[in-house]
Amino acid sequence: MKDYLIISESGCDVDADMMGDTPLIKVPITLRMQGRSYVDDGNLNFDQFLADMDACAETPKTSAPTPALYMKHFNKAKRIFIVTLSSQISSTYNNALLAKKLYHDLQPDKYIEVIDSKSASVGEALIARCLHKLLQSGLDPDLAVSRTRDYVNQLQTMFVIKNLSNLKKSGRLSHLAGIMASILNIKPILAADDTGKIKMLEKIHGYRRALDRMLEKIGENAETALNERVLAVAYCKAAEKARQFLNDARERYKFKECFLVEMQPTISVFANVGGILISY
Repeated sequence: MKDYLIISESGCDVDADMMGDTPLIKVPITLRMQGRSYVDDGNLNFDQFLADMDACAETPKTSAPTPALYMKHFNKAKRIFIVTLSSQISSTYNNALLAKKLYHDLQPDKYIEVIDSKSASVGEALIARCLHKLLQSGLDPDLAVSRTRDYVNQLQTMFVIKNLSNLKKSGRLSHLAGIMASILNIKPILAADDTGKIKMLEKIHGYRRALDRMLEKIGENAETALNERVLAVAYCKAAEKARQFLNDARERYKFKECFLVEMQPTISVFANVGGILISY
């Protein structure tokens, strides 16, 4: 049996270079549209999903993993750590807490900790990575969790949306506002606030300008030396733009490490094609 296991869900965008030997398991989120269920378990045809999403008159609905999906992994390690999507945008955190409670009803001595990422995508991945490094260093598990929560509170997450169709379909953007945004080529820069809620930062004319402005805001929002921080960039079908953004950020701010990760279906429901999300 492993000493510890970190569990996240399909809202956590990762790749092998970023995570290394982190003992991470992702449980699937289910996406629903037009009466059909898409289980984001790594086997979904991503291009077909995006095509179906584009053709759908409504935004896909997301269903958080059930407690049972978490619990089936609890016997795989002595200690279990769960890192979830922000509790302000998903019920994954509450379901993970419920899984912990249900399991403790049967095995009250099992070590299980649940951490609200207050973020998403590569933000979750950076948190899991931080936790792993702390545990790997031999730190007491409770102290490792405490320091990971400190890291959560320092983490910055921002993103630019190129395709506003899902915002219009969901009603978050009125029909008239959507038309005006399309005519004026307005692209929003959004961010996670201190609680993990999504807030509007700025509305910028043009996709390229929005990315440039998000790059500037990294420096404006920096509370600690950026050369001590890790930057992760996630993208939905925008590899070239994301790679250029990462290179520009690395050159300007001298991040300690930088990672580029392709989004998977769950986060692409929010970001859509052309969406670029950063955490650092």
